[in-house]
Amino acid sequence: MELIPFETFCKEAGLSITCKKVELINRFTQLFAKNNELVNLTKIHSCVEFYSKHIVDALMVSELIDFKDGMKVADIGSGGGLPGFPLAISNPNVSFLLVDSVQKKMHCADNMIEALGLNNIKTLSERLEVVGQDPQYREQFDIVIARALAPLPVLLELAMPLVKVGGIFVAMKGPKYLEEINDAVNAMQALKLNIPRTERYELPEDLGKRHLLIFDKQKPTPSQYPRRIGVPNKKPL
Repeated sequence: MELIPFETFCKEAGLSITCKKVELINRFTQLFAKNNELVNLTKIHSCVEFYSKHIVDALMVSELIDFKDGMKVADIGSGGGLPGFPLAISNPNVSFLLVDSVQKKMHCADNMIEALGLNNIKTLSERLEVVGQDPQYREQFDIVIARALAPLPVLLELAMPLVKVGGIFVAMKGPKYLEEINDAVNAMQALKLNIPRTERYELPEDLGKRHLLIFDKQKPTPSQYPRRIGVPNKKPL
């Protein structure tokens, strides 16, 4: 991938970001590209596409969601750290946990955390069915966020147990978000959720429309969820 400075892309995308954060994003992009050659973290066709689909996509979440200092955020199904790294760079006083079951991806994330000197990110390599039943993590996060991880009925069962009462789950979805909401009606009933709020935005370079589905957690998640490993995917709610 031929790299271009992120500050050049920022101007074209209309983003306002500090020089220090731009520098960190440039370094993260370099590190991510190197790690991606060793471990398949994500498909990258060009630097512009990476900035638009991955960096700006994450930064738009930070524009639309209120990340307050001291909050705890979980990025589930994080892979190589997207959207977690850009969000952590743009919100240095917020604590992020990147969760993915693939250990080699989390190992890459650990190396990038060390190289960037970021002290507000930690990683966890574990299945979400296990994490969601662990008292250390269950209902401990102000915000849980997921992108391109699973269909919404499955995603809700895996994500909502981690969200504290009064917190939110943010599902990053594409153009078929309404179909996914319709498919998730039973899951929302089982997990005591209302219809989500929706925020919409477009990616730079005409690379697609995105939708944030924001679920407010008003009641504790029933204790039987998430079910044991594999069940949410095999038998969605």
